[in-house]
Amino acid sequence: MNTKILDQVFYNRYVNSVKNRIVTSLTPLQQKVALVAITVFSLFVFWFLFGGYFKRTKGKVKETHTQANQSQRAKKSCAARLADNRKDAEAQQAFELSKGFSLQPNGPLMTDIIGINSQQERDALGGKRVGLASCQGQRPTMEDQDLAIYSLFSIKDEKYFFDLFGVFDGHGGTAASAYVRDNILVYLTKALEDNNKEVLTEEGIFNALKECFKRLDADYKGSDGTTATVALILEGHIWVANVGDSRTILVTEDKIVQASEDAKPSMKRYAKKIEKLGGFVLADRVNSTLATARAIGDKDILGKKGECCVSPHPKITCYPIKDFMKGYLVLASDGLYDVATTNEVGQAIQEMGRANESTRTMSQRLVSNAIIFAHATDNVSVLVVKLS
Repeated sequence: MNTKILDQVFYNRYVNSVKNRIVTSLTPLQQKVALVAITVFSLFVFWFLFGGYFKRTKGKVKETHTQANQSQRAKKSCAARLADNRKDAEAQQAFELSKGFSLQPNGPLMTDIIGINSQQERDALGGKRVGLASCQGQRPTMEDQDLAIYSLFSIKDEKYFFDLFGVFDGHGGTAASAYVRDNILVYLTKALEDNNKEVLTEEGIFNALKECFKRLDADYKGSDGTTATVALILEGHIWVANVGDSRTILVTEDKIVQASEDAKPSMKRYAKKIEKLGGFVLADRVNSTLATARAIGDKDILGKKGECCVSPHPKITCYPIKDFMKGYLVLASDGLYDVATTNEVGQAIQEMGRANESTRTMSQRLVSNAIIFAHATDNVSVLVVKLS
């Protein structure tokens, strides 16, 4: 007897007999109730047997989509990310309202300002003409720090020389800004070598700047924090990395470009990230305390989940230095931009450039005008680099 006949006999003998007994012994109402119960039971068994599988499958699909999205973001070219960042910075410049800042004719230069002036110091910076000035303003302490240095790193015995400039505006103390000033060269040099094992690439430099800022933040153990606006001149390009509201701009005789974006908590995309971490924005400050959405340090600015609400990830831009030949690179703390806009600072640089003033005088005049005539109350630091 084949299998089909055996199955038929079993069905006729047992299944039909059970079915007939149930049908004949139950009232129509009871039959409906039994049918519903059997249906529910069957669905439960189906879910029990196969639901876990579908759940796992759905999870795998979701994970696959997540990985695909992450991969897609990762595959977005470095050039595209840099272009997006440039647009953000320049959009901020375009919407900035005038603050009435302008150079006063023959205004005094404050005497408590420091600056790089000697030929020896200029030669140490790869021949760049650099002026640096700063003033404490009306604050009880001077929390700004500045950096101008010439250095090198190696990839497979090939040496790459670079200039590194930075302005770091501390908040809650001076420890964080001093820590970043003193350590950024070591961290950046290592990151450049680690991310460019075989050959120097655009993406390698981009990743090195990100990694440098993240590691500085991770290794700093204090509770205070600092902004950082950094310019790296390497292989014919000006790389700008920024956290906080210190700012870097580029100026030529006929154009002014904001090269970094101020990370303000009041901006929607930053506010969302802060709230996602359990923090809040009140009076344009993170947790009603900190006026920047990105910074190095600030480990005590925590959300409900115990995570720090302030990101150390820098916003990075890049510009060919040939587009700004004979122009100027200007880095400054927000003490200057409290009383002046990017365009107003750029116009002042253009005016002083036409008068052939030195970079040292340029930095001093900007600080003096901010403190004396525009009544800036914050610490003010300005670093001006002549691009040649």
